[in-house]
Amino acid sequence: MILERGDWESLEGKALVYATGDVDGVAESLGMPKSGNPDLVLVFFITGDILDLKTTGSLPGAYGEMLREVLNHPSFQGLEQSLSEAEYPAFGVYFPSAKDDIPEIGDLIYAGEYSSSTRMLDALRAVANYYQVKFEEQLLIDKNSSEFDKGDLPVDNFESVPTEGFVEYIRREYIIPMMDAVSQGRKLDVASARKKFGGFGFGSPVRRDISVLCNLIESRDPNLELIDLHISKLDAVKRKEYIEAAVIRDKIIGIL
Repeated sequence: MILERGDWESLEGKALVYATGDVDGVAESLGMPKSGNPDLVLVFFITGDILDLKTTGSLPGAYGEMLREVLNHPSFQGLEQSLSEAEYPAFGVYFPSAKDDIPEIGDLIYAGEYSSSTRMLDALRAVANYYQVKFEEQLLIDKNSSEFDKGDLPVDNFESVPTEGFVEYIRREYIIPMMDAVSQGRKLDVASARKKFGGFGFGSPVRRDISVLCNLIESRDPNLELIDLHISKLDAVKRKEYIEAAVIRDKIIGIL
């Protein structure tokens, strides 16, 4: 495993992991069309942000078009959350590419050469999981949620709470109590509220968003506009309105 682009101490949170070998064999096993080109490599695009896959129009030119083609292919079903059973959930998609055409998005990792399609896929998944672990450690996002045993997780979570009234629910149950505890300097209650909110998002596609939101609430001078935008983004993802969520994300980036 070689990190060809990026820094293990400062990962971007999205990466392209590629391997060389029997690419057509892998394509066949996944139900994807074979290329017949022995010089292609198999690339695994992984990201913890579901919007990277749901709003491919935000990706650069030909790469965005290619990824849209992959996502629309019948064989794509089931690959979208191919890492969903990993300890640190992420989203990923495979695609063949010429080595020189691999786009400069995120970090780039070479997983090695494999003659077996099974071993190639296993290697890509293993490297992807390792990358996710390192990125989580880097952000210390798992600092709170790692304290949970499965039996300690809240009954309500991001997936189970109804879409209708979602914003009101998370404001009442998580955000307002945490903001009150922060404003009153009740550090133990802040930590408890953060742990509770982290449990609500545990294993969901908004887990990182919740961690960022908690950081904003805990900051010395909380930016209420940013907090509201993050809440709106959570709501948009909950409603599966990914284009709307991407627009909100861009607004957040514009403020930072």
